[in-house]
Amino acid sequence: MTLRTQATLHGPDRIGVDSSGGYSSSSSTAFGMSAGVGVNLEVTSHLTLTPSVDYFPTFFGGDRQDNWRLGLAAAWRF
Repeated sequence: MTLRTQATLHGPDRIGVDSSGGYSSSSSTAFGMSAGVGVNLEVTSHLTLTPSVDYFPTFFGGDRQDNWRLGLAAAWRF
């Protein structure tokens, strides 16, 4: 088992809204960042599974939105 950490990323984040009727359109750019961790689990000598959890808050209009992302990756070695 190997612990894997993700570097903290930060920079601009963008959101856009467009109504399907074409009446209005707007977009906004704000600060965003991401930090996460994952674990490499060697299931067999050929199969490795990597579950991960990432936290990425966004800051639009002075409000913070707490977002979480869960991931699962599989690697097969020949």
